[in-house]
Amino acid sequence: MEGVSLKRLLKDLMDLADQDP
Repeated sequence: MEGVSLKRLLKDLMDLADQDP
């Protein structure tokens, strides 16, 4: 289930970017 891991990573990255103004 590599797709799931990728999606998880993308979500984490997006969350981090969202924190930035």
